[in-house]
Parts: sequence; C-alpha cells; structure tokens
Amino acid sequence: MNKSYTFQLLLAVTIAFSALLQSCKKNVEQLIVTNNEAIMATKTSVLAIQNDDFSEISWSIAKSQPTSTHEVNGEVVNNKLYIFGGHDYTKRPNTWSQTKRSYVYDPVANVWSAIADLPHLPNGANFGGVTNEGLTNDGTYIYFAGGYICNANGTGQVFGTKQVWKYNTITNTYEQLPNLPRALGVGQLKYLNGKLHFMGGADLSRNDVSAHYVLDLNNLASGWKTAAPLLLAVNQASSAVLDGKIYVVGGARGHDAASIAQKALQVYDENTNKWQRLADIPISRDHIASSVIVTGNHILVLGGETSYNITSKLVSAYATATNIWAELTQMPAARSGGVAALLNNNIYYTGGNFSINNYKGVPVLSGTTVVLSLTDVHQRWRICLH
Repeated sequence: MNKSYTFQLLLAVTIAFSALLQSCKKNVEQLIVTNNEAIMATKTSVLAIQNDDFSEISWSIAKSQPTSTHEVNGEVVNNKLYIFGGHDYTKRPNTWSQTKRSYVYDPVANVWSAIADLPHLPNGANFGGVTNEGLTNDGTYIYFAGGYICNANGTGQVFGTKQVWKYNTITNTYEQLPNLPRALGVGQLKYLNGKLHFMGGADLSRNDVSAHYVLDLNNLASGWKTAAPLLLAVNQASSAVLDGKIYVVGGARGHDAASIAQKALQVYDENTNKWQRLADIPISRDHIASSVIVTGNHILVLGGETSYNITSKLVSAYATATNIWAELTQMPAARSGGVAALLNNNIYYTGGNFSINNYKGVPVLSGTTVVLSLTDVHQRWRICLH
C-alpha cells in the first residue's frame, strides 16, 4: 500500500468519523432541546393542575364505602372524607328513615373507618341520625344544621329540625350549638369568615323557603341572625365558597313527583349582604347537596337529578373568571344524593341511590409528556464515543 493511498484512506475515515460525531452531537443536542421542552411541558402541566385547566377525567373504582346510602352528606377535612347518616337501606323499600352510622375515608390507605354515630334526636338502638341537612366545615370542625330526622320510634321521618351540631374531627365527639330559628330541611350550610350561613330548603310542611340565617361562631350567645334571602327559594341545591363568596347551585322547586329542577346559580357577597344571579347551569340539577367541589377557580357539579327520579352522570364545571359553564367527562354511572370530594387532586364520588360504589376520577391534562433524564443524554454520548 503506497503512502498516497494510505493518506487518502485516513482522510476518508477522519471525514466519516467527524460526520458521525457531528450527527451524534446533533442528536444529543436535540435530546437536550427535547428534554427542556418536556420539562417546560411538565411545568405547564403542573400549572394546569393548579389552574384547574382540564376537560377530561379518567375514572376508576376506589374502595367501596361500608354501607349503601342515599341523600348522604359529607365534608373533607385534612385530606380525609367524612360522610354522615343518609337513609337507612335496611329499612327500604317500606320505610324512609335515617341512619346514624358515619364513616371516614383515607384516600392514601384507601380505607374506610367507622366514626362516632350521629347524635341527632330522637334516636334509639337501631335508629337516629339525619339526612338532607346543611353541612360544612372550618378545617377542624364539621357543622350540621337542619335536615330530616327520625320520628319518635324510627319508623318514618320528620321533614325538618332546628338542631345544630358540631363534630370534632380530632376527638371524634359532637357538641350541640344554638338551634335554628325554625325547623328546616334540605337547605344549605356554609362556613365563611367565622360564621355559619344556612340558606334555603323547606319547612316542616315542605314549603320551599328563601330564608338565610347567620350564626357568629365567636358569639354563640347572640344566636342566629337574619340575612338577605335567596333570590330564588330552592331545596336540594348545593353550595360552595370561593374567593370569599357563597355560591348556591341548582336545586328544586317543590318536592317528589311535583319537583322541578332548577338551573339558577346564585352568589352572595357578605360585604354588601346581597345576592345576584350568574350564568345558569346548562342542565337543571337537584339532589346535589354534597355533590359540588371547588378546584382551582372552578366549581364542579357532579351527578344529581335532572328531573324527578332521573339521575345524571353529568360533571359540569363553572369558571368564576368567565361566568361560563363547560361539560367534563361524565361519571361512570348516573348518581344523585351522593358525596363528591377533592382528595390529593383527585375527584371522588361515593354513595347515592343506595350505592356503595366509590368512584375516583383523575384529571387528564393536555400536553402531558415524559421527561428524558440527563442519564439518557449521557448514554447517547457514550454511544457516540464508543
């Protein structure tokens, strides 16, 4: 082999190797760009979670609750879901009566545990409790006001009570608070700035009321005071607190076969003591007392009845910033009278219509991508150099 040929061969090999390195470098640089884009996409996804920017929900089944219930209510405290009472399924179909059984759900352990029975009177060995009460919490205590209670021997129900109770999630005990001014049921209760607000519902004769009563928890001795009434008297509605205002969603006028589901969204400003109407929910909904959650700057309404005994799978989202409703992925089954909760950024719906099912919904974020690690980039360089 002559020197000229050897030189030409070495030159060709050098050029080829240089081209290979350049190509590999471009690939690695592209990996780095892709990695950075992926990181940015992931950051965007995190922001999307914080801003509640999703339209799809992936549903699955979580641990079923211990007993089947209907018109059960619940609250989330310290990332655990507490559910109370509801109608006693063991006495159906002949009797509508309440149960005092109550439970707490831990989403991390995926376990339900029994807690102290409800204290509502009257009660006995196998009856007591409440349904259709107003329910809210302040981060430690859960408050109950009004609702349907058992009759004297537990063979039926009474369509209202004045009773108001407080449940301590730390000590698992109840304490009675000042009574409502009159016996009411199927109303809404919300905690706002140290005060309880009871709104709407119906009286013992099942006449709908627009009443709005307020109890200052720092001045219990003064009792309940009257505040501005609802613009539309509704029962079986739901409510939420967001940005210092109380929102009352949907509900019904009338009861049972005579009920007419409503679309109204009413908002209360305590600074002005005034209500106003906002954009109607697109499809009328009632039997949603504990079926509304707040996530980001949205209010979500899950399930409910669109008309008498017609249950729904709908998941409707209201954006406070735009006053616009949107429909999200529907629930796996039509439900009303159950409990919705936000736990660890996941959406749950449990109970209702005498079901024990506990559905778990994971928000699906657009633009989610897998991030390549720096190890991947390093491995590509090793391939290039070997």
